[in-house]
Amino acid sequence: RRDVFYRDLYMPTAVWILQSYPPYVLGGAEFAAHRVNRWLADHGWRVTVIMVGVSAKHSEFEGIPFQHVAKEEDVCIPETANVVFSQLDASVMARRIVSRTRIPYIQFIHGLSNNSMPDAAFLDQARCTLIYNSQHTKKICESAHPHLQRASVHIMHPIIPHTVCTPRTD
Repeated sequence: RRDVFYRDLYMPTAVWILQSYPPYVLGGAEFAAHRVNRWLADHGWRVTVIMVGVSAKHSEFEGIPFQHVAKEEDVCIPETANVVFSQLDASVMARRIVSRTRIPYIQFIHGLSNNSMPDAAFLDQARCTLIYNSQHTKKICESAHPHLQRASVHIMHPIIPHTVCTPRTD
């Protein structure tokens, strides 16, 4: 019993703040998030998806649990969280929430929406990493927003939904 308690206590925790996730939206960005979540869960991380503004029947998808909250003020990030992820339209809200904490933040950038880009002030105050879905997107975003070059930037290979949404066999 004690080993289970300590394992759960020290298990790394990732939290996603999103407005869409499978099975509700079956798009590339949603499956990219799910692919990351499955990898984290398979490698010993506790993963929680907080969906804001979505009322839904489901509470998990392929083993990844959701929390549904009505509005931003209802979002409660667990004190044990090691990192917060976000993407697309939820990024602006996620940055407001994360700026009140000391938790590192990772934002996935799938396109060129100015609304989802972190501003220079946020990059200065937060531990922020940007992950682009392509080298092309990275180049265009950084030319339009030069301050993004300061963040730790990585490239994520494109996600093909049917290759990641497969039934588990274990």
